[in-house]
Amino acid sequence: MWGVLKNLMKVVLVEPDVTEDDVNVLLFGNSGTGNSTVINSIWNYFKYPIFRAARGNIETVTHDSEVYSVDEGLKVYKLPIKMDLKTFNLILIDTPPVGNPRGIEQDNTNMENILGYLATLKKLHAVCFVFKAHETRVTKFMEYCLKQMLTRLDRSAKEDIIFITVYNETSRYTAEETKHHCLVPLVRGIRSNPPRIRIGLNNVFALDNEAFRALLKIQEGKRYNRHELDGFARSWETSSKEIRRLLTYITTLESLDLQNIISINEVRFLVEQLATCISEISERIQDNMKSLDTHQKRLTTEDQAIQQLKPQLYITCVGLEVKHFDE
Repeated sequence: MWGVLKNLMKVVLVEPDVTEDDVNVLLFGNSGTGNSTVINSIWNYFKYPIFRAARGNIETVTHDSEVYSVDEGLKVYKLPIKMDLKTFNLILIDTPPVGNPRGIEQDNTNMENILGYLATLKKLHAVCFVFKAHETRVTKFMEYCLKQMLTRLDRSAKEDIIFITVYNETSRYTAEETKHHCLVPLVRGIRSNPPRIRIGLNNVFALDNEAFRALLKIQEGKRYNRHELDGFARSWETSSKEIRRLLTYITTLESLDLQNIISINEVRFLVEQLATCISEISERIQDNMKSLDTHQKRLTTEDQAIQQLKPQLYITCVGLEVKHFDE
């Protein structure tokens, strides 16, 4: 199966032509969640509402759509969507997995790269977190992403957060059961801490990747019995409905004005620079005051004439250099 998927996932490095009508979605996923498979399954679930129609016609976003590699691990997928009376491009901004082996500094660098790309856009319509359906608590990954994202974007972004639960066992998959199974502990974990992100059945979407993976295996020549195929067909159609519900929901959200967010981050960066300078200035002032106090005490204890004390009148102090920030 991996051979087929790897062949299908060859990317074409073409910068997408972003327009006003595009719907931009930022996608976060933990290591091992399988964002690439999720993205491909989203496309196929949308394009083929029925499992039978998808058999023999499986496609990937890297085949029919433009993909732009922004930076290490950051890719942008452009999916042409025509649904009901709406026609738009769904721009999926796939971010590097959180928890980089190179440490927290690399995670911070990745986040800055994400912001760098967002600066080229005018609006962001949704921030999507992908997690495995069996996760029943707020992971360190989710906690870190939420905090970093809200710190760098804006707290109003919490209104545009959505969740995708990925299910990999068709025999036990139904969208409603999955959402109820995962939501209860997640809601408790997320709502118990600021910024109290809204989470409910309307902004959580359940997908079954097993049906999509089964199509890849069928393409390799694997055979399934009628009972298994019927199960894949049912879960496929359920996932297809979920994708259409997801797209409908995203188009109803009020998008974030990224130009305001860019301005906020510029101010944030300037404040961080100023805070560093102020800290250094305060430290130098304290050092000079301690040196002056020590020297003053020494002079008051010495029994010498004024002429003898004149050489000790001055002390060495650390000076301050004025630095001008770039405008």
